[in-house]
Amino acid sequence: MKLNTKPIWDLEMNVGAADVDFDLTPYLMRKVNIQGGASDVEVKLGDRYASTDVNIEAGAASIKIRVPKDSGCEITTNTFLASKNFNGFKKIDNHHYQTEGFNSAAKKIHINMEAGMASIDVIRF
Repeated sequence: MKLNTKPIWDLEMNVGAADVDFDLTPYLMRKVNIQGGASDVEVKLGDRYASTDVNIEAGAASIKIRVPKDSGCEITTNTFLASKNFNGFKKIDNHHYQTEGFNSAAKKIHINMEAGMASIDVIRF
């Protein structure tokens, strides 16, 4: 699939049991919503838009999200039996994590995840 790099995008995907691998770094992404069952989700985000909202709902899933180091990022999770790897994030409370300097960052990414039995990685690049 090819997208135009000029418009601001709101991407919504209902994928079921699938492998999803998106490199969204060249695009102005305002919203990314992914709903999937037993899925393998990999998303790489860029920093071209001021504020990006990412919502992922999945059942038994492997979720990997790559975010730019220069963007402030916060994660809110609602998971059951999930392993989480959020290196470079500070735990604010049981379900909320932020990168250092999130509040003062010029570009921000807000990630909200709901998952059942999942392996979740958010990686800064």
